[in-house]
Amino acid sequence: MQKTKILAVAPYEGMAAILTDIAQSRDDIALTVHTGDLFTGRDIAMQLAHKNYDVIISRGGTAELIQSAVELPVIDISISVYDILLSIKLAESYNGKFVIAGFPGITANAHLLCDLLQYDIDIITFKDSADAVNHLKKAKENGCTLVLCDVTGARAAKDIGLNYNLVTSGRESIENAVAEAVKLVHSSNYVHKQKDLFQSLLTEDDREFLIYSPAGT
Repeated sequence: MQKTKILAVAPYEGMAAILTDIAQSRDDIALTVHTGDLFTGRDIAMQLAHKNYDVIISRGGTAELIQSAVELPVIDISISVYDILLSIKLAESYNGKFVIAGFPGITANAHLLCDLLQYDIDIITFKDSADAVNHLKKAKENGCTLVLCDVTGARAAKDIGLNYNLVTSGRESIENAVAEAVKLVHSSNYVHKQKDLFQSLLTEDDREFLIYSPAGT
């Protein structure tokens, strides 16, 4: 059985550890894990995307940046409603005001959860890392002392002296992303067989090739 070749770019070490553990429990994937958030993660993907991977897995803003920079399909590891609820429950014992902050991957489900359960929690959505600092400075001025956030929010909170709890993706969410990646590759096996054929022709033939786009580049 041909294994699905997956490049995983984890925004934080805990996710990398879970991905490595999942890879060891499956015999249908060949998974390479690197750790890097946002532009660091994007650069890792750009450097390695050509190494015959079938698909890339990442999370949140890092996944968005990778998707805009490479041609390989990118699977976004979700942050489930349960993941967010767990973070809220842990924060409820905290004496002080807290907010939920991050890229849309966190805040979309946070809005859904707070609407359903009638939680009165401020939710802040980032556009980029600079935006994160500005938003959290305002939250701090308004009495916030704790942020439930993604990696970008954690970095911004640390820079301005705010406490933070990282909202992590649970094992189930990560396993679902791996399964989705395998399913996506299997559904396009014909295309991948063509890719492997052309790659063999280009790399194993002694002749040299120039490949042009329709625009002549």
